[in-house]
Amino acid sequence: MTVEINSSTFTRGATITSRHLRAVGACDSQIRKFRKEWPNGVRLLKRNLMRAANIGLDVGWLVDQLKEKKLITTSVVYWLRMGQALGDWEEAEKGQMRISQRAYYRAGAEVLWRAIRDG
Repeated sequence: MTVEINSSTFTRGATITSRHLRAVGACDSQIRKFRKEWPNGVRLLKRNLMRAANIGLDVGWLVDQLKEKKLITTSVVYWLRMGQALGDWEEAEKGQMRISQRAYYRAGAEVLWRAIRDG
């Protein structure tokens, strides 16, 4: 069964499921985490996006996929927040700074919420 993905799929309050994530190319491990937390899907609300980040879902990756497929638009705020988070993450990997993967995911969740909210 295929899932149709269009511009109304990822809007505030819409329900997404693991099928939607698979349709945009999410990996199996991320889909399993999503399905474990929300077996019947979840509404796109800020608290749920933050929960997704807290359980280790890479919401920043989802933002990139949705933007690439022109399913969401993002403002310069997105690039500033994700650029900062990515820069912090790269520094952390070099051992020069401490940032958790969860903090990076939370930045992605915040960005996705703003893109959804601001349409």
